[in-house]
Order: sequence, then structure tokens, then C-alpha cells
Amino acid sequence: MSGKRLSPEEWAAARAAWENEPALSITALAARIGVSKQSCADQAKRHGWEKRADLRELAIKAHAKADKVVPPKEAARQPDGQGLDPDPDTNPDPDANAGKKPVTEHPDPVDARTEIIARHRQEWRAARVNLYTAINKKDFEMGKVAKITLEGLSILQKGERAAWGLDAIDPEKQAPVVVIERG
Repeated sequence: MSGKRLSPEEWAAARAAWENEPALSITALAARIGVSKQSCADQAKRHGWEKRADLRELAIKAHAKADKVVPPKEAARQPDGQGLDPDPDTNPDPDANAGKKPVTEHPDPVDARTEIIARHRQEWRAARVNLYTAINKKDFEMGKVAKITLEGLSILQKGERAAWGLDAIDPEKQAPVVVIERG
């Protein structure tokens, strides 16, 4: 990775990504932009890079913003289930994404998390429709499909919530952080 020189604009974009994404480490950023970890760390130190928000703060803002997009009352309502499209960036078919550029980070971490929360709510509404339909029709096979769908959604969304720090609001859910001070 050494030897690559970035333009001032590329460094500015790297700085913005690192400062605005609480979970992004210098090591991960260096790998993303194709420079050594040391080069990236030196640049950060030389230019005074600082993280602008923590995961808890971002999660709180994203939840508040998502409530305006899809209010919790709306999320709990029984929907018609129409128009639910899977996220094209998470398509499990590897051929479907062939030739596409890799997904870049969303410029605003609150907006990115807001979109995820809103999509999660929409997915649960669609899955709820399948379950209620199976119950109302007393269709055992349809009920099994609804159950599998709900379990799959739960696993998928749990991983996505962890990856994006969406549950950082509750400090009791977070693992303890050990700080070792040497002096």
C-alpha cells in the first residue's frame, strides 16, 4: 500500500469520512483509500483530525429523524405490503451487482442511519402482512413462510443494527470499554 500519494482533495474526503463516521478506524480508512496506516495516522495528527460524533449521539439523532420519515405509529399499523423493494446494494445474487461500482459511504451518518431505520420499519410492516394473512386464512404453509421471513429479517436487521451502531442509545447493551493508562 505504500507509495500511493493522495491529492489534497482525496485527503479532504478521507478526513471527512473519518471524522463523521464514529466506527471508522484509521486502519480501515487507510485500507479504503489505499495508503499505509502510518501515512494516514501522520496526516490525521498533522492536520488535527477529530471525531465529530459518537455512536450514541448519531443513533439518537437517526431515530428522531426516522420517526419523522416513518412515525412509530405508522410502523405498527397493518400495511398493505405493496411496493417493498429489496435494497439493491444488499442483493444476495452476486451476478446482479456485477460491474457496479462499490457502494460509497453516505456523506451524512445521521441520514444513512435514518434510511436504514426507515427501511427496517418498512420491512417489518411487509412481513407482518404475510403473518396476518396466514393467520386470517388459517394457512399453515403460508404461516411457515411468514415465520421464516420474520426470523430471517430479525437476523439480517440485528447484524445491520450492530454494524451501524443503531442500538448505541442504550449504554447497558454496549460492551464495557477498558482503558489502560500507562504513565
